[in-house]
Amino acid sequence: MTFSVRAWSDGSCWNKTGQGGWCSIIAAMRDDVSEQEIADIVHLASQCLSPTRTDINHTDESGLRAKVSVLRGYAINTTNNRMEMHAILAAIKAMMKPCTMKIVSDSKFAIGAFTDWHVKANLDLVDEWRKVSRGFKVIFEHVDGHSGNVLNEWCDRIADYKNNPNLKVQGG
Repeated sequence: MTFSVRAWSDGSCWNKTGQGGWCSIIAAMRDDVSEQEIADIVHLASQCLSPTRTDINHTDESGLRAKVSVLRGYAINTTNNRMEMHAILAAIKAMMKPCTMKIVSDSKFAIGAFTDWHVKANLDLVDEWRKVSRGFKVIFEHVDGHSGNVLNEWCDRIADYKNNPNLKVQGG
């Protein structure tokens, strides 16, 4: 049985306050594990997520089916694009060593900034991406936001700072 690494990410920001949040769900999963199965795991864990990282091992009688990590963070004085980029960066930085990884995001801006666009903003995050992604083979997939991709929807919900008002806010 082979495993693959996939990540789903989302960021959010409230222009009125400048507070934002991001979330990445990373799964090292057997090839016979569906996205819906990962979403069910996240749903079960959603009431007891830690403020920054929760790791879940999903097993059955045959052994490990998936290792799922839910990562999240929050910031002040930020933008939506920065939060989208932070979510993707967190997924790469969570890996112990370079690998092939599929990252699903609803942000064309963040995907473009990390692949082939010539950006003029958030250069600190682009530079960080170039450093931390060395050795990785990253395959990006864009999905439309709020279009029913269950794991992107979970990232959206978890990244929503308004749903998590007691979490410590970090710099953006």
